[in-house]
Amino acid sequence: MSASTPMPMPSKSLPPPFRVVYMSRSKPLRRVMANEKDFIASLETLEMESDGGIVFSAVDPAEIPIGDQLKLFSTADLLMAPHGASLTWLVLQPPTCSQVIEFKATGNYHYENLAHYAGVSHRFLEARPPMAWGSSTFNANVPGAVEAVVAAKANWEECVKEIEWARAALL
Repeated sequence: MSASTPMPMPSKSLPPPFRVVYMSRSKPLRRVMANEKDFIASLETLEMESDGGIVFSAVDPAEIPIGDQLKLFSTADLLMAPHGASLTWLVLQPPTCSQVIEFKATGNYHYENLAHYAGVSHRFLEARPPMAWGSSTFNANVPGAVEAVVAAKANWEECVKEIEWARAALL
């Protein structure tokens, strides 16, 4: 492209909503979020205040048919969960702009590594008290988790914008 050729502008249409899925561990005996009701209520409030910019779902994967899990997790922009096997679903997320927030169990980096190889951004949030693999419950830092979702949405919007600019430049 020459210096005299104007840079193509990306579409001015509104971006799709940022799809956030929280995967509950309500039934297991370990790593259950003790303040999960407050956590979910705070993210539902964030969704309502976003004017359609965020779509939030809280699910227990054990209660959803496998086909519905495939659809839900493969279209999520952000997966959130305590450390556990449900985080394996991150491999279904589209690479590039997708993200995972994991409530950290001390010394467990399985899903951080899996996210790296899947091309998905991964972030830890500390549990209170610090959570070990065998911990029965933990508390989420709810305000910190809400801030992390807001930051993840901003990162996602920037990523989507960069992709739109790149596509427009190729046309």
